[in-house]
Amino acid sequence: PMYFLLGNLSCLEICYTSTILPRMLASFLTGDRTVSVTGCMVQFYWFGVLLTVECYLLASMSYDRYLAICKPLHYATLMNVRFCMQLAAGSWLSSFIILAMIIYLVSQLAFCSPNEIDHFFCDFTPIIKLACSDTNLILVLDLLLASLCTLFPFLLTLLSYVYIIVTILRIPSTGGRQKAFST
Repeated sequence: PMYFLLGNLSCLEICYTSTILPRMLASFLTGDRTVSVTGCMVQFYWFGVLLTVECYLLASMSYDRYLAICKPLHYATLMNVRFCMQLAAGSWLSSFIILAMIIYLVSQLAFCSPNEIDHFFCDFTPIIKLACSDTNLILVLDLLLASLCTLFPFLLTLLSYVYIIVTILRIPSTGGRQKAFST
């Protein structure tokens, strides 16, 4: 399971580069640093999807390590191939849905002229600053979803590692502790 999750994480890191690097290279080669609002939303969507997937995958990986160290006899039963695939698919699917909601709401905004952002990387704040219409709903939704997508995985990861450390410290032999820490 860990290698499957690591494979997902590796693909995700390659895609990260693909969301930013082409626009950055074009900016360096042509000197044109502007990005259209549509291009910015597309770049923001994919970057946000990949960022959200990364948070969920890292939490899944910490849960995998928790099961391997704290519940080694149940590990094969609990962390089977099907569950591992569900964790990865859930990470990707929820990310696509969450970012689609945000992008849909942003696309409904009216934008003031000029509809360009003077940077090769698009972030949420520059898009919102271009809007002429009310952005309060989008800002609240973004805060809630960003908190859900970062706080939940962070707390799950933190809790997993706290349990792991407590479990390892309870191992009586030094060799056993060293082996568990290396895992």
